[in-house]
Amino acid sequence: MNNLTEITNTFKIIGIALAALAAVLAILRVWEVIMRRLARHHVTSTDLDLIGRRAIVMATIRPKRPGKIRCQNAAGQECIAEASSDQLIRRGQEVLISAIESGCLRVVLLETSLGAGGYS
Repeated sequence: MNNLTEITNTFKIIGIALAALAAVLAILRVWEVIMRRLARHHVTSTDLDLIGRRAIVMATIRPKRPGKIRCQNAAGQECIAEASSDQLIRRGQEVLISAIESGCLRVVLLETSLGAGGYS
């Protein structure tokens, strides 16, 4: 009978330990989700290097509705990014990256458009 009590107590300890591990795992998962959301809005120094660069609109940008642009980063690598503007800018038009707001690039239309291949 004494062995049965010891086994029961051992199972209780194992159960408590598993419950504690499950709680820690749940807390870590919530922490991961929060950190991913924060990282999505984090601006890096390479993002800041994009300000002042030219880009080509890949998906039409409308006021209050972001589109996509293609540009080159400081390392010379081509990148596709989400961009917004207060004006309607159609696909293929050249824009100037003017700012970063909440992880989205702000752009303005350049008056002289070089066409679909002319970004720098």
